[in-house]
Amino acid sequence: MHPADYLFPRDLRQTELPLTKILVIGSCLTEQYLADFRQLYPATHFDYTPFNNLLQLPPLSAEQAAGYQLQYIQIPLRTLVGDHLIRAYDFDLGGGYEALEQQACSMLQAVLDAVLKHHREHGLLTLVSNFIVPQSNLAPALADRGSRKDLGRLVRAVNQYLDDALSGLQNAYVADVDSMAASFGKRFFLDDVASFYAHTATLVADVEQLDNAPAWAAPHSGRIEAIADVRATYGLQTRLFSELVFRQMEAIYRTVQGVDTVKIVIFDLDNTLWRGQIAEHYEPGRPWPESHFWPVGIWEAIHHLRLRGIVVSLCSKNDEHIVRERWSRAVLPWLTFDDFLLPKINWLPKSENIKDTLAALSLTARGAVFVDDNPVERDEVRANIPGIRVIGADPFVTRRVLLWAPETQRSRLGAEVRQREQSYQTMAVREREKAGSDRASFLANLGVRMAFHTIRDSADPGFTRVHELVNKTNQFNTTGMRWSVADFHAFFAEGGEIHSFSVQDKFSDYGQVGAVLHAGGVLRQFVMSCRVLGMDVELAALAHVTGQLFAAGAEVVLAALVETELNTPCRDVYPRAGFSPTAQGGVYLLTPAMARAGAPHVAVSAA
Repeated sequence: MHPADYLFPRDLRQTELPLTKILVIGSCLTEQYLADFRQLYPATHFDYTPFNNLLQLPPLSAEQAAGYQLQYIQIPLRTLVGDHLIRAYDFDLGGGYEALEQQACSMLQAVLDAVLKHHREHGLLTLVSNFIVPQSNLAPALADRGSRKDLGRLVRAVNQYLDDALSGLQNAYVADVDSMAASFGKRFFLDDVASFYAHTATLVADVEQLDNAPAWAAPHSGRIEAIADVRATYGLQTRLFSELVFRQMEAIYRTVQGVDTVKIVIFDLDNTLWRGQIAEHYEPGRPWPESHFWPVGIWEAIHHLRLRGIVVSLCSKNDEHIVRERWSRAVLPWLTFDDFLLPKINWLPKSENIKDTLAALSLTARGAVFVDDNPVERDEVRANIPGIRVIGADPFVTRRVLLWAPETQRSRLGAEVRQREQSYQTMAVREREKAGSDRASFLANLGVRMAFHTIRDSADPGFTRVHELVNKTNQFNTTGMRWSVADFHAFFAEGGEIHSFSVQDKFSDYGQVGAVLHAGGVLRQFVMSCRVLGMDVELAALAHVTGQLFAAGAEVVLAALVETELNTPCRDVYPRAGFSPTAQGGVYLLTPAMARAGAPHVAVSAA
């Protein structure tokens, strides 16, 4: 397996999103990256700004910034610690470590203040490479490892400072080159101890031009014995390492953009969540299959998915009463039956059960992954549910894909993540009550409450969730547009505002679930989580937002609608709210006289 495919799996990729233009800022190490990037990825345009110490970055216009998908920043460690660190003997002097760590972290903050200029001014997606921890033990004795005499501790401390510094910034993330390099093998490119912080950070095969120059050449070293080719000695793979650096950029970009985001993972049971078949191998009075290795790894992965706000469910051909009775025999207490939402355990075709689960949760097949060890079942689901992703042949690969694929990662998590699983759980209860009464009575008794909050800049605490909604919502998304933080910066600069809303009913607090983007009398985009579909909150939202605009003096409000493959649920939202289509296709118009009341059963409040 190619190291890049191991570290950054593409198994869940559905949509190509190529990196076409990147700004690279950094030291001499980035020059080597760039030389390799341009050979490996000729379709990607790279601009390079050298940066050392505290140089001022050249100005970047808003138009120029909009042309970049991201900027990749590599800060040289030698800027933080200085070349004098080569005198490792002095590092052990009294107070040497404390002074150097304080210097390095203070200098790192000063460098970040300078190098994040484009991020501050334009909201440009920013990846900052961390520092590679040396692979060898740099403590003077085994007992000193991790102590204040260990240079490796200093690098780890600086990396922690970088993590903390970027965690509070919008649209800026650490590119964890150190962990990637450790997985790949630092010995293939890194010359410990000195060069990880000195002028050249990787091994290079240029000895032919240096030490091994012939005697008649000038200059020459006059060595008696030629130095062996370092490529042969160490099996260098510096270009492959550069490829990993690029693939990490690509993976982070896909995560931030919310491309092909996984919203639900549905698991088979026998030989998927445990070894063997529960009806045959977990009978009382007989030895049960071992639960070591991959079953426990899959259980752990399931909880990590839940932490990321991804729903987990079950679909198995079994007798449910047997599964429930023998669950504790097959699965240790680390995983419970109740951890799964809407489990389907029966003898129906799995594709039918999965369709029912997706429909009950208002999710699409494109947001779902099905995990099954049986190739026949995988093919049946794949054939009957277009767009679903199906994996499960190798449990070790399955675990890695579920944990490492960009599509299961999240750029940031808000408070609504914990609410999301609970609100999905209550959706089934809500739908059962809805089926048992007429719609008017159901809505009247639902107790729906909406709270609006207006967002006018990306520093607003509610902005992160709006950014996620815009980039991950497919069904109720009136244009399907994806917005970068830089796009939002430009939107706010022109006076744009976001009318975000949260929803509660008697069943659940659904959290921040919708947003109407407005600028210059035009509703540019309306996105809403499908968890609140069927409650008419979309009509209440439009009535509230347009009512505010009319109260502020607007004579007409326009709204844009672009049909996409998946946004069927919102295609009629504007006509339902009183808007009329205009001669310009995809544009709707509303005047005060045309406006309709929102939804009488919805109580609306505004901050």
